[in-house]
Amino acid sequence: MILRLVQAFAISLLTIALAGAQPSTPHFDVASVKRYPVDRIPSGGLKLEIAPTSVTLRTATLGNCFEWAFGMPIYQVIGPKWLNWPTDAAYEITAKVTAPASQAELKSMMRALMAERFHLAFHRETRQLTVYAVRLAKSGPKFQPSTTEGEPSAKPSGR
Repeated sequence: MILRLVQAFAISLLTIALAGAQPSTPHFDVASVKRYPVDRIPSGGLKLEIAPTSVTLRTATLGNCFEWAFGMPIYQVIGPKWLNWPTDAAYEITAKVTAPASQAELKSMMRALMAERFHLAFHRETRQLTVYAVRLAKSGPKFQPSTTEGEPSAKPSGR
């Protein structure tokens, strides 16, 4: 049985305005942002390297940066399509600090870097969405135990 539900959830984004960045906001001491055109993006997907004094994201979309910096799945971020799809580019971001920092501090620094270098602004918002829930019928499941020995196969049923 499929049931329609309305679920409210908070998009955990922090408000960061480029003009309103406070001096007490931690920043990386040095950062490099290299753009890969879509036809030169290295294969292998996102590579994330975190150390107490540095963060490196290779072949990252801005969506990948959001996921790491905010600790949330990209599907909860509402923004333009280019935010998560490398339609024209992906990035290699290498950022360093002189003193060791916690992962929470590094994430805060990444949010500030994204605001500074990409001129992005973030805010919180709660939205109501329609979702589907699959629930067990009152009569119980209709599954039958397998009569075939061995591993299950993924062969088409011939329809």
